Amino acid sequence: MKQYANISINMNYFKQFLFTSIKTPWKRLADIWGFITMIFFIIDFFNKNTIRIETTGVAIIYTAVLLIYTSNKEYLRWKKNNFSSRYYGEIFIALWTVILFIFVVTSALKPQIYTIPPIFYTTYITILGLFAITLNSKKLKKHT
Repeated sequence: MKQYANISINMNYFKQFLFTSIKTPWKRLADIWGFITMIFFIIDFFNKNTIRIETTGVAIIYTAVLLIYTSNKEYLRWKKNNFSSRYYGEIFIALWTVILFIFVVTSALKPQIYTIPPIFYTTYITILGLFAITLNSKKLKKHT
């Protein structure tokens, strides 16, 4: 166990969390980065875009991890025939949509104070696009 700034990190637990659960490591990483990205966007938005550069970096990392996870998932679905969908991407889409709705309403009511960073729209559209692709791929695979 390592100590960093009074935070204990049990590496065995971390390895088990990433690699021995039902979820794949890429799914876990996508979930973790997804929540981190949401938090960064919320903090940035309500603090008048004071951490926009950091938020952009986090959003880019999240998008890359999500793309890798999605690619891996589709490869397993089509090539290996051993991927079964057990997760509900709709929940993540709903969370992102609620955040977007809050941002749009807040920035419309107080446009001089709050602005939605362009990277948020890019991230949201990317997430929707990947979800649509995997949903259609899943439907197509059921019919083959």
